[in-house]
Amino acid sequence: MTHTYKGHGITVKGAEIRPKHWDLHIAVMWSDGGLTTNKPFTITRRFDSLDEANTYGLLWVKNWIDGGKPNVPSRHF
Repeated sequence: MTHTYKGHGITVKGAEIRPKHWDLHIAVMWSDGGLTTNKPFTITRRFDSLDEANTYGLLWVKNWIDGGKPNVPSRHF
């Protein structure tokens, strides 16, 4: 699913790797001062459904943007 939030393009994709365990891939793109940045994230966590995984991913990335985009590893567990 794709969204726009505060000038950031967000793509969230969940993929079930075993029952009720999803890898969540998030890509965020934004421009600042003519420079375009693309930041990928992978979150591995247990979710009951694809919808739950995608909702979590979207809320997580919105919090990351609202928090000033702190430098965090691209892979979270």
